[in-house]
Amino acid sequence: MTVGFDGTLYQGNSFKVMFQAANKSFGWKQWSVVGTGIVKAAAGGLIKGKNAFRMRFFKAFAKSFKGMTQTELNAFFQKRVAMGTKDAHYDLIHKFTSMNARRGWAI
Repeated sequence: MTVGFDGTLYQGNSFKVMFQAANKSFGWKQWSVVGTGIVKAAAGGLIKGKNAFRMRFFKAFAKSFKGMTQTELNAFFQKRVAMGTKDAHYDLIHKFTSMNARRGWAI
């Protein structure tokens, strides 16, 4: 799984894919945490800008994972990966992995 919130490694819409994966996995408890976080993120975004909104949005999702089992977390992220695989920046990822292999670094 690649994480690139600035669009470098992952070129898709992170928000959209997170919502799609959550829609298939979350119950009312997780959605209440996310909903509250989105309201706070929107307020913070108006005051502090787009980056503040993104940070609070993803923090709300992270809080919604509290209490989930390892199996539930694995299932969520497997869905998330499957949905976003097509939007990874494979040329850049290959460049990093090739560079690391030449240097003998493990990935």
